[in-house]
Amino acid sequence: MHAPLTWRNGPVDSAPNVGLHEAFAEMAASRPDRIAIRSSTVSLTYAQLDARANACAEALQRQGVEHGSVVAILLPRSVELVVALLGVLKCGAAYAAPDPSWPDGRIEEALAVMAARHVISRRGLSAHATWFIEDAPTTPGPGFRHAHTNGDEAAAVLFTSGTSGGPKCVRTTHRAMLRLCRDNSLFRMEVPRTVPLAAPPAWDMFGLELWGALLSGGTSVVVSDPFLSAAALREGVARHGVDAVWLTTSLFNLLVDDDIDSFDGLAEVR
Repeated sequence: MHAPLTWRNGPVDSAPNVGLHEAFAEMAASRPDRIAIRSSTVSLTYAQLDARANACAEALQRQGVEHGSVVAILLPRSVELVVALLGVLKCGAAYAAPDPSWPDGRIEEALAVMAARHVISRRGLSAHATWFIEDAPTTPGPGFRHAHTNGDEAAAVLFTSGTSGGPKCVRTTHRAMLRLCRDNSLFRMEVPRTVPLAAPPAWDMFGLELWGALLSGGTSVVVSDPFLSAAALREGVARHGVDAVWLTTSLFNLLVDDDIDSFDGLAEVR
């Protein structure tokens, strides 16, 4: 026989009633010179990333992006993508990040479902773009102030096919993402970690990898490969000091089978 179910008191919800971008701005003010994000070609400190995101937000506001709207970002995993995500949040809007390699029909369907009037991309990458990330300045004007959002406002729109096979939008709040990435979360980091950014941007675990690093004072390392391979993990550890990683069970098993020594140098695997 199974043991009877018992209830116990869980941890108190410690997520603050603020936006992700506001929590990030506080972190940037406390450690401006620490590397926030890096790729194979670009590294930005917290201060630089915050400034670029502010400048992006200011430009997006001039394009008509409003508090409470949804902005689609058709960019691959990159430093530019993270600047755009933060820029959208600083407008008080929510971001959605469909994969730009999806077929045009699927992207059009996703844009229609989320009712996005603004689409950020690179020149030549997507015919759906209404604004190009290359046009974002690197420094904001002296009077710029990011929008204040409460924890129950939408931060991101994720996608799930459900049982129909068609894209459905899932609204994720600032509070939910903060709760996932802060104390008592799946990816609790007692010390700042350097974490690979490898999940698809439209997936919820992308938020765990990105915000889990940036809201704890850590470093996010952009993985250019389609997924986190053993070779990419080895390179991240050796070249960028990656010391923590979150893996699905299937990917963990694949790495163990392919190259178990690729875990050398990691302090945390979840």
